[in-house]
Amino acid sequence: MIKRIFSSAMLAIMLISGIVYGVKLYKHKYGEVDRNMIAKHLTSVMYNNGEYAIIDFMGNVVGDRFDMILGFDSGYDCLSFVICKGNKRGFLSTESGKQIFAPQFDRAWIDNPKLGLAAVVIGNKLGFVNVKTGKMAIEPQFDFENQHLYYNYIFRDNGYCIVPGKDSKFGVIDTTGKLLLPCQYDDVTFDDFGFVELQFSGKLGLCDSLLHIVLPPVYDRLEVFDLGIMVGELDYANGHKQYLLAYDGKEVISKLWLDEMDYEEIATPLYEPVAEGNKYDNDGYQKQGKKSAYTKFYLYDRYGVFDEKFNVIIPAKYDDIDYIGNGYFSCELGSLGAILNSKGQFVHGK
Repeated sequence: MIKRIFSSAMLAIMLISGIVYGVKLYKHKYGEVDRNMIAKHLTSVMYNNGEYAIIDFMGNVVGDRFDMILGFDSGYDCLSFVICKGNKRGFLSTESGKQIFAPQFDRAWIDNPKLGLAAVVIGNKLGFVNVKTGKMAIEPQFDFENQHLYYNYIFRDNGYCIVPGKDSKFGVIDTTGKLLLPCQYDDVTFDDFGFVELQFSGKLGLCDSLLHIVLPPVYDRLEVFDLGIMVGELDYANGHKQYLLAYDGKEVISKLWLDEMDYEEIATPLYEPVAEGNKYDNDGYQKQGKKSAYTKFYLYDRYGVFDEKFNVIIPAKYDDIDYIGNGYFSCELGSLGAILNSKGQFVHGK
């Protein structure tokens, strides 16, 4: 008897829950023209009047309707989405779907999920809100212009963010809004090696990860890559100059490119060959061997090779060069070819 009563009660609960859920779905499906899953538990619904709403997995509408939702397809693991109502923007939680900030900002962008900071514009001033606390974190104070790119104003995990200044200049702030680099640069770029590249009056410079100046902005060309820092100076009267510097910006590793390197130069590390029977992985892609001590460089439409100490062992006079292992290189020039060793000496013709 007890089992029968318990089973009946459970069946009744399930039936009532199903009816409630069905009614909610029917209620909010009326006038619906589109829906899109935007988060793990949330779905956006578009109605025939152009408005949007957020519904949870139970079919409940969460919060008010709005005109647009932004940021769910940004590729960032954000804590909030940007919602629009008229000409104003606000934020709603990606977890609950509830509003964190009602639409009140002239512009707004996605947040940094680690810090919870998101850029907003009020009038022509840019500031930052904290979507974790629902409070203004940095009061709007930075001069915003419509042509500025939004992705500049997403905080990096290290707590730095690019901000605009007057006359389309840029600087860098921390999470308190303190200016770490003044808004005086034409461009500021974070690179993949942890450096910050600066442009000032057409010249290029470099800061380290702590925003200490490594190289003042006096160079015409600057590139950070896995061999060091390449800097170049244009001098049409006496010849262009290029240097390869250590990451501290002080030690000159090589003047290999001094007065002669084409500004379209390419330096490509060479890798040890893979055994013939083991060249491809299970997906059919060619395997790459261990990085060798040699690098192929490009100069005036020809290729050469330098070693790990940046000594040129094969001058740039070949159409192509392949590394065949054990310090030997296959060099091609027109229809001719040769095998050279690591001292650049001829070994065999092809």
